[in-house]
Amino acid sequence: MKETVYKNDKAVSPIIGTVLLIAITVTLAASVYTVLGSYFGGLPHPSPTASIKVVNNSSQKNSLINGSYTLSVTYVSNNVSIDDVKVQVTMGNTGVYSFSLLSVEQAPGGAMTVFNGTAGNLTVQYSGASGFLTSSSSIIFTESNGQSYISRISLIDVSTDSSMGSVNLIA
Repeated sequence: MKETVYKNDKAVSPIIGTVLLIAITVTLAASVYTVLGSYFGGLPHPSPTASIKVVNNSSQKNSLINGSYTLSVTYVSNNVSIDDVKVQVTMGNTGVYSFSLLSVEQAPGGAMTVFNGTAGNLTVQYSGASGFLTSSSSIIFTESNGQSYISRISLIDVSTDSSMGSVNLIA
């Protein structure tokens, strides 16, 4: 009698099986990353914070005269480039003026006239570590020919467009 040998060709070869397992694993990992990546990858950068103190050097407080204010930075949470800092000054009822702190530092003598008009003049002078806002930085605001007065000063982080610190000068 003749012996019959049956060949079983219904299984997948080991090489094809390995390739299929790797392909399934990569596809699954990519799917999980796509779904969960949006939960972790898009977290916003925290805005730096600063503690500031303003001293009114004027002889009369909150009057429409020439005045001088010194803003002292007492604390900064992160290393902040002055290129990323915008100063916002509210002048009584005449408007809000914004300017880059870097432009003040780069001005001749470290002082710059922010505005010059019928409401008076505002000159700003920066002193501190070159290029960075630190806890030893100070900004001097000098008003002349004032028809208005400074009522609020804010430091704004340009990258997040949020306030780092602000002070109201009118109670």
